[in-house]
Amino acid sequence: MNDRLRYRVWYKKEKRMVYAIGEISIQDQAVSIAYTDHTDDDNIKVRWLDFNEVELLQATGLNHRNGIMIWEGDVIKIPNIVELIDDEPMSFIGEVVWVIGTAQFCALNTKDEQIMDFSRFISTCQILGNKYSNPDLLQ
Repeated sequence: MNDRLRYRVWYKKEKRMVYAIGEISIQDQAVSIAYTDHTDDDNIKVRWLDFNEVELLQATGLNHRNGIMIWEGDVIKIPNIVELIDDEPMSFIGEVVWVIGTAQFCALNTKDEQIMDFSRFISTCQILGNKYSNPDLLQ
């Protein structure tokens, strides 16, 4: 399976990430998911949710240094980037977003209003979490 064509959803009501996506219906603007209750792993629930109930997030197709898939919405850290102004190493922390103008995934640091193509730093980048479960990572 092409990893670039994988999706996950942030289920807003349950405040949880769901990786078991059944179907995505553009026509109905809905997605079917399968998940278990936190208290009963044997009880699998299958449910159709409207797009406004979830955040649909795509895989980048890139794995970070430990082989873990990087997803849209992840917060990543790129350590030891040499800053062009004073040649001092710095770290870059940003949310993985799809940039329409360049048709690629980039890391966006909204605090410093910077965007970076992280694909060239894939061997050193770290996934810190995601912006839904850990919104404090972007502050």
